[in-house]
Amino acid sequence: MKSKNVGKDDSSFPAYQRIIGSNIKSHREAKGMTQDRLADLMNYTRGHISHIESGQRGMSVATLLSFCEMLDTDCNSLVNDPISSDKETAIEEVCALLRNRPETYIAGVKSFISTLDSTISKTTAANDKRPLAGAR
Repeated sequence: MKSKNVGKDDSSFPAYQRIIGSNIKSHREAKGMTQDRLADLMNYTRGHISHIESGQRGMSVATLLSFCEMLDTDCNSLVNDPISSDKETAIEEVCALLRNRPETYIAGVKSFISTLDSTISKTTAANDKRPLAGAR
């Protein structure tokens, strides 16, 4: 049975999924890790990893955090578009992506960002409380 996404133009998937997927692929390759190895670590199939890396499949915040752990990186490096080098440009790009979307879509994105921000804040706060390696 053919996948319904086979041959589908990448632009038909949300830009944030394509960015996150591309960043996951870049980090995986930089570590010399195969899709099979990452799939084993994440308890997914190689095909699932392939769909995430190509932007054809999204993920929960919990899954995103698992990718961060397995790839030994932070969320910012997976969710940020490497082309957006400054904050104002990144904000303008996000606004452009949302401009013609329905209000329910925008509400979902806002909720996702709030959850992600809260999770990152808690993780950062917990990491700030950890003693430095070798500290007594």
